[in-house]
Amino acid sequence: MRNLISYTQREKSKHYNITLVRVSCMGMMKLWKIERKDIVVCSYRNERKRVLTVCPKSPGHYKIVFNGNFFAEKSFNITQDTYSRQIAYTIDKSELETGEQVVRWDLLKIEGSAMKTVLDGELVFEKLTANDARNYTFWSCNQPFVDRAQNVRKDVSGIYSWFSDTLRTLQPRVVIGLGDAVYADSDNSVNIVKIYQNQVRRKSYDKDEIGDLYKLNYIAHWSIHDFSAILKTHPHIFTPDDHEYYDGYGSEPQADAKLERLFSAGRLAAEEFILSGGPRFRKGLHAEAHQFFVEEPAACFVFDSRESRHYKRSIMSERQLKDFTEFLAKTEQNQNVRLLILSVSVPLVFLRKGWEDFLAQVPDFVQDVFHFRDDVRDSWSSPGNIEYLRILFELLRKLDSNRPDLQIVLISGDIHVANAFSFKPRGFQRSLYQITSSSLCNPHHLPSFIRSVVAIPKGKYKEWNLYGTIRRLWEDVDKPNFLQCRVDGEGVVFILHVYDEESPMEKKLEILF
Repeated sequence: MRNLISYTQREKSKHYNITLVRVSCMGMMKLWKIERKDIVVCSYRNERKRVLTVCPKSPGHYKIVFNGNFFAEKSFNITQDTYSRQIAYTIDKSELETGEQVVRWDLLKIEGSAMKTVLDGELVFEKLTANDARNYTFWSCNQPFVDRAQNVRKDVSGIYSWFSDTLRTLQPRVVIGLGDAVYADSDNSVNIVKIYQNQVRRKSYDKDEIGDLYKLNYIAHWSIHDFSAILKTHPHIFTPDDHEYYDGYGSEPQADAKLERLFSAGRLAAEEFILSGGPRFRKGLHAEAHQFFVEEPAACFVFDSRESRHYKRSIMSERQLKDFTEFLAKTEQNQNVRLLILSVSVPLVFLRKGWEDFLAQVPDFVQDVFHFRDDVRDSWSSPGNIEYLRILFELLRKLDSNRPDLQIVLISGDIHVANAFSFKPRGFQRSLYQITSSSLCNPHHLPSFIRSVVAIPKGKYKEWNLYGTIRRLWEDVDKPNFLQCRVDGEGVVFILHVYDEESPMEKKLEILF
């Protein structure tokens, strides 16, 4: 079960340009496939060779160039009768210069005396060993606007510049967006929910117009220069949380019933902008977007806890649960994997149990005024989600029993503060860790005096046997932040990078294998 992140590709449209990670899957030869209206490009691999196949869907004269002048330029013509013609190019590792691991390719379309780039990317021969150090980074919650005219907050330029510069230094293997990559329902920018409700009242609902608003919302959030550069430069895996659709999706079933069409439009946009790439288990509009990758000694499973969420009924589908169970079984068998990262979007641990139960069950009229009940219900430990939390712990308990050498770490976003906890549920041999990184760019959070009452305090805390004793490792950080995970053969170091105009700071947590 060795899955090396072997390729990143810029996927282009007239609206956006974003780098999405592609992963070789479970020993299969196909590395990746990109299918657009005008072209299909695939890559295949074995130990020594990389094969690039190109199949344009429109006639014309094309040219493919490797590393500028690495190979002689290869040209081919596609005519009206050869749409399905597949052009294949093979690159043998022996042809590379000593020490070279990457072959750059550019596919050009020739129109008269001009040439236009259709697609470009890299073929990677690199093969990391378990002892090679590598970085992964995590972020969540990106809302840069200050008003409905979509004017950007004054500190956003500094935040994005800092984030971009730090990523350039770290050169992460992959950047994982933990959710709320955009906000579709912010009073400070486009509020698609209100637009939709107004149209329904006027009986002028147009699904395509709402869908276009969702797409424009991504473009608005991602067009700010430094953030756009980040998305173009670093390979990303995204998982959606609620704000990609609307606040509280899945945690307020009565509201969801009225906004079903809204979710469908939001999901279409998400498929185009954040879910069209990545190592997904299941493809398709109605399939959950759970993903995974393995780079020994680390393995990572990214949950999609929104597509099938229904409070008091489910957090995920039976199919996703089955896929996760199979992933754990194969992780258990791979003795080279020593670190299991679970991207859970919403924290398991944050509020005191008594307060969490109370706030999750406040009456509707309180929710209508204060709008916090859905946030509390998002948690895995909220009363309506307890059954899935028990299932999760049962699966992890079995893994922990059979692989006591494997460390489990949960990484989450959502709550607009960063923190870290450890806890040891009943029957576990090793403590679990939870690290929350939130937010990258959203200043709205619970005031510190309220958190001091409702959130889990410093030191040891034990109120509920399901978690065992909880230890708070980091105090809440309410400034912009993102998380670095540095893995090598000896252990893992988690570093929380925190933005401060005067003195950026870090928090560290080191775990030895």
